Amino acid sequence: MKKLFIFVAILAVLAGCSQNETVKVAETNYISFTNAFIDNATRADNTITTDLLTGFDVWAHNSSTAIMRKVTVTKQLGTWTYDEKKEWEEGELYYFHAFAPVGVIASLNPYPATTGDRGLPVITFTNSGNKDFIYATEDREQPLKIDAPLNTSPVVLTFKHLLSRVKFTFENKVPENITLEVLNVKITDAGQIAKIDLNKDFTAWAWEAPTSTAPFLFGNTPLIVKDKSAKAENVLFMLPEASREYTITFDIRYEGNVVNKEVKITHEFKMGRSYNFKAVINEVAPFVPTIEFEVNEVEDWLTDDNV
Repeated sequence: MKKLFIFVAILAVLAGCSQNETVKVAETNYISFTNAFIDNATRADNTITTDLLTGFDVWAHNSSTAIMRKVTVTKQLGTWTYDEKKEWEEGELYYFHAFAPVGVIASLNPYPATTGDRGLPVITFTNSGNKDFIYATEDREQPLKIDAPLNTSPVVLTFKHLLSRVKFTFENKVPENITLEVLNVKITDAGQIAKIDLNKDFTAWAWEAPTSTAPFLFGNTPLIVKDKSAKAENVLFMLPEASREYTITFDIRYEGNVVNKEVKITHEFKMGRSYNFKAVINEVAPFVPTIEFEVNEVEDWLTDDNV
């Protein structure tokens, strides 16, 4: 029975593309939203882009009073709209917090929080792996009418990705003309539940270490002929974490044989970055396959034109 020698390298891809869109302005006397924009967006899998964003949930308060609690804002004929419009009040400082996809945060309790610079409680998030998670915040200070007219322009939101995007690519470089397929690609101990404090400046946002882990299944590749590569079918989202050890398992099937592999890697996942774990299968050998991981290169996250 032939055995495979497998060399695996990590291609860490950083987020970098952006898009703008223009929408109509809602009623000028009411709080309204426009130009919802997403940093680090690409079109693929379940990643939310500016073009694909159709709704988000908003929490807002002025002074210490909540004026919006999970108000869903949706795009209707190019205009962002919501039910039960809220009016601006003079002399108030407003804080807005928006999350997408709709329902990704079920509740914030307490809101506004008694601690924190911006009124958010520390958020405990359970990551399923199959949903993007983006967040935007904006402030608006209204003057007294004796000082200046109210600023009734729409609230402009710039969303940022809070998770890491992960995929696997396998390349068949075996010298012999062998067709492969890779099955059941899995990170067995991905972070599942963690906390984040979003009251700080963006540069200080950081997830705490997860309190639990779960297996994340990236699925199978199609058949891979010699000198070709293929991606595992699922692109998933992981909690950003400081460098730690992970366990990756997968099966390689070729010519009626199946090789089961488990490998330990130490890696850091950063917020808003996309990682492609690239495995190069490059030798048939009469011994048990071994796998090595290394950071090969760093590139910008692919834009829409390059995906």
